[in-house]
Amino acid sequence: GVSNFGINENYPQTISVTGKAEEFIKPDTLVFTITANEEGKDVVSASKAVDEKIAAAIKILKDNGVEEKNIKTTSREVNDTYSTVACPAVVPMPGIREVAMTSPGCSTSKVTGVNVYQTVEVKVPNIDKDADGSKREKLFTALTGANIKTGQISFTVYDTDEVKKRVRAEAIK
Repeated sequence: GVSNFGINENYPQTISVTGKAEEFIKPDTLVFTITANEEGKDVVSASKAVDEKIAAAIKILKDNGVEEKNIKTTSREVNDTYSTVACPAVVPMPGIREVAMTSPGCSTSKVTGVNVYQTVEVKVPNIDKDADGSKREKLFTALTGANIKTGQISFTVYDTDEVKKRVRAEAIK
């Protein structure tokens, strides 16, 4: 008889499939960030200024048709601000008095306040309807007019899961 020496009859069987498919998709979504950056004497005052600026930006976004679900904070930082001060030195002046001077070549840093920085990602799906050239210009002009910085502007596909599913099915064929 034939022997299957060394092979367990319950050994798992596998099938590998390799395929390739590509689909070029026209972007349907505008993505960009807005940032607010404020300096203050303390965290409370700087945070309040950033919160007010972000609230104004969100109002502009909503007034221009951006849904709240497409607006999300991606980062918020609080950092100390510093200034450099010269090291004091007391120089004795015989027969007169001691004179306070700065020591040459010596300086130190002193915390003078805080800087609060917040970044918000904005998605505007359906570019053709909600973010065509004139609507984009109106939106960015309103944000700039409110002293809101915009950046990292890109165009992408809103629902990549559907595209992946379609391409995967094509690759398997």
